[in-house]
Amino acid sequence: MTTTNTRELKRIPGTFGDPYKVIATLPGVTQAMSLMPLPIIRGSSPGMSGYLYDQIRLPLLFHLLYGPSVIHPELIDHIDFHPGGASVRYGGYTGGIVAGYSQRPFRDRTTRFELDSSSGQTGIFFRTPILGERGMFTAAGRYGYPGLFLKLANAGASLDFWDYQLALDLGSPQSVWSFSMFGALDDLREYDRREALQEDEVEERQNFMATFHRGVIRYRHRSAKLRGDYRLVIGADQTKVGAGEQTTDTLSYETRADVSGKLGDWVGWGLGARGQSRDVTITVDPEMWNGQDTIGTAFGQQDRGRKYRGGGYVLFD
Repeated sequence: MTTTNTRELKRIPGTFGDPYKVIATLPGVTQAMSLMPLPIIRGSSPGMSGYLYDQIRLPLLFHLLYGPSVIHPELIDHIDFHPGGASVRYGGYTGGIVAGYSQRPFRDRTTRFELDSSSGQTGIFFRTPILGERGMFTAAGRYGYPGLFLKLANAGASLDFWDYQLALDLGSPQSVWSFSMFGALDDLREYDRREALQEDEVEERQNFMATFHRGVIRYRHRSAKLRGDYRLVIGADQTKVGAGEQTTDTLSYETRADVSGKLGDWVGWGLGARGQSRDVTITVDPEMWNGQDTIGTAFGQQDRGRKYRGGGYVLFD
């Protein structure tokens, strides 16, 4: 396992201060093509690997065309990378694990506001204590406009993306209720390059669109010898290929509980359980795809219909 903290994440050349992009610099990690929003870990397909934020799976890790990660960099405290043989806490994956973790609430009680802008995107980050420092509110988001420069180059393609993160933490460092939402969207369109040379406005056709949203209710507590983490996650995903030629919609519900502690000064223990319900609906134009779900397979959604799964673990270390 490789763990990188905030200071290391922002100093590695070529990552532009993006924590998740650090993973692409590690051995065994590649991105097969610039359009693929998920890295390839030791040859495993993206559907076999886990790309996580606070133990919640991210359908997209990066925006398209080598864009930034879908989580604002200021929200990441550290990243654990398991190229293989991950802990049983990450059950359900046979490939690698990229697990990003946010900063624990109330560690920093100062008010922060940051606005950043570059040639391809604009982002905002805001965090402030509320309710007499018994709560913390965090908001972050980015809007990307690489399509503006693609049009100037008459590349025949246009891309816009955005992402957002909202969080409300209530309680104390020892007992915290958290309510959060986050999501992202990428919209890739194409147009006729010859028509663009002759006309001021050209018709754009959707080539690929992917979006996801997550809502999370979480409770955490900790003491000298016991820690607990319990959550409910509701998710909605959608991918489109072409002008509605193939659409995959996913609605998911997940519950998870993790408890850990110590037996004496040397032995640690942990146990956990989780359950998930996933409802996948695929709409395919039979003339275009012969009834095949190509995108769903690539992103680990091989089966349409409603599926249930669950599991648990016990460990000592």
